[in-house]
Amino acid sequence: MKAWLAIAVALCLATPARAEGVTTIFPLSGPLPKSLKGASGELTRVLAKSLGAEVANVPIEDAAELMECDLGQKSCLTNIAKSVGASTIVFGRIERRGDGIAIALTTFDGASEHKSRYAIEGDSADALATALQKELDHDTTKDEDPKPKAKDKDKPKPKTEPEAEKQPGQITNGTWGLMIGGGVTFAIGSVTLLTAQSLKKQVNTAPTDTRAQIDHLRALERAGKARVQIGGALMAVGGIAAGIGIIRAYMQHSSAPEKPLIDVVPESGGASVWFTKEWR
Repeated sequence: MKAWLAIAVALCLATPARAEGVTTIFPLSGPLPKSLKGASGELTRVLAKSLGAEVANVPIEDAAELMECDLGQKSCLTNIAKSVGASTIVFGRIERRGDGIAIALTTFDGASEHKSRYAIEGDSADALATALQKELDHDTTKDEDPKPKAKDKDKPKPKTEPEAEKQPGQITNGTWGLMIGGGVTFAIGSVTLLTAQSLKKQVNTAPTDTRAQIDHLRALERAGKARVQIGGALMAVGGIAAGIGIIRAYMQHSSAPEKPLIDVVPESGGASVWFTKEWR
């Protein structure tokens, strides 16, 4: 019997992969009296219509049994969602409570679970379905934002990055790049000159008794000259870049916003306008 159940569940879950945004709800499970026969299916249908979801052919417990996994684990829910080609799955249990029933619903979107509960009353499947629909409609109304949305023109405009960089006393990223990059380049040039000095010592102490020793000496001399040239150039470029960065940083840190001043000076036959800028 169990083997036939597994085959049936496998056939029900064997669906092709679909795009994101698909929601599947599994039939609600739980013991109900004979007087409420069919209530589980009706309530599942109401939930599916409200959520815009497709209804699976089997309860989620059967799907978990087929995959031999625990519904309390996220990996199990993820695998079940993939098997039905859905990005979101919904499942739950129902149980008798007094004159009605209680529904414990779980929504899993692939990352987290959301729990919700509904308590409804009714003496038949149709009455329970009507009560659940009213409860869902009430939740939808409650979730609406009663406050009117602000018009676009009333919303504060975010400050753009160029405006932020123009604030007085703020050192820009470009200035930091000049100072740091220049310093690193200067340090590399210094290391290169130090290695050139090391080669110079080898040249001064190198033997010149054989032709091979003389060729080696010449190679050391060429390498030393190249390192001197490269090291000097790197130090010069790095020093200039770092110096410019330091000057810019000082100016940006100590500068105040410009204050344009316009003066109107009366003159014969008209007036002249003087435009000045004040720096502090």
